[in-house]
Amino acid sequence: MVFAKSEYFCKFASHTRVSHSPLLAVEHNFSVLDIIRELTQPQLLLFTTLYSPGAGPVPFTYASEVFPLTHRELGMSLSVSTSSTFASVLSLTFPYLLAVLKPQGAFGVYAVGNVVAWALTWCFVPEVKGLRLEEIDAVFERGL
Repeated sequence: MVFAKSEYFCKFASHTRVSHSPLLAVEHNFSVLDIIRELTQPQLLLFTTLYSPGAGPVPFTYASEVFPLTHRELGMSLSVSTSSTFASVLSLTFPYLLAVLKPQGAFGVYAVGNVVAWALTWCFVPEVKGLRLEEIDAVFERGL
């Protein structure tokens, strides 16, 4: 008996999975959705692994340190609610943009929005790298 390199041999035309292991000589039915699920889960894990220690927590870390101690609770609550509000807006508008503008247009709108946000951040958010909390307070007291 000839064995395939992997444990399972997939026949995509008939949508069945045949095991070539002598102990598991059973035919399994699977759908295209099963294939998509198997491919999506590792990609989601990779995204989470790379995004979480990178750019993911940066807005919350920045916001938690720039507000003075007297206003930190209010500042963080406004920061988190603003972030959640815009995440909701993005989630609610994307299906509509996708239907109207097709994928290229929908992602193009968000790409342009990201470029504008980057430019505004570059121009108006002061650099606080290497400063202590007291020094950060002084930076924001002076204003822009």
